[in-house]
This record gives sequence, structure tokens and C-alpha cells, in this order.
Amino acid sequence: SSATLDESRLVENTAGYGGGAAVQSGALILTNVELRDNFTLEAGGALNLDNSTVAITGSRMLDNHTDGNGGAMALSGGTLFLMDSHVIGNSSSNHGGGLYGSGGSLLIGSDASKPAYTPSTGWASLFAR
Repeated sequence: SSATLDESRLVENTAGYGGGAAVQSGALILTNVELRDNFTLEAGGALNLDNSTVAITGSRMLDNHTDGNGGAMALSGGTLFLMDSHVIGNSSSNHGGGLYGSGGSLLIGSDASKPAYTPSTGWASLFAR
């Protein structure tokens, strides 16, 4: 299945995986979307992407947190296109304060990634396996 969000906000949500959204074996297009102050226990503070194709353009991922991997996003297989977007002030208790990738492909274009913070481990804003 697939979903498209345009000019939307996913704010202050809590989930086990993907505080703002979780996509498994599907497709997601986000354009001019704000994902802010979301939280997960496991992975992907704002987005958890599992074997999916996701395109994010002109969007902001701000101040999201996970107790697992990927403060803003966790990618496990699939493809993520991140263009003209900001990843700012996200945190993870494990790997990838901003983005965590374990398999799959990541394409970042333009002003896509700003510093993120991982307090427990000191891992970078982008962690890929």
C-alpha cells in the first residue's frame, strides 16, 4: 500500500516503532511535512521504514526521540530519498541520533541533514550498517 502527505504535521505521537508513521513493505511520499516531538521505544522516533520506498521533500524532522535506533528515522531495507529537508535536534539512546540505516539505500540531496544528538553512545547523526 502507499500513502501521500502534503502540507501536514505529525506532532507529539508515541509508538513502539515510528512515532509519526511506520511503513512496512509499502510506499510513502512526504512533501512539506513537519514531524516534531515524536517518541518511540524501539526505532524511528518520527519514522520507521521497513523494506519500503519513501520520498521526503521540503520537510522537517525536529526534536524526535527513540530509546532504540534512529532519533528521526530508522531504515531497514528499502530506499529513502531525502531532499531539501532538515533533520535537527533529534536524539537516540542507541545508534543514529538523526538517521539509522540497516540495509537499504539512502539518497540525501541539498540541505538535508543538520546535526543531531545521540546522548548515550556518542554515535554520529547518521549511522549506517
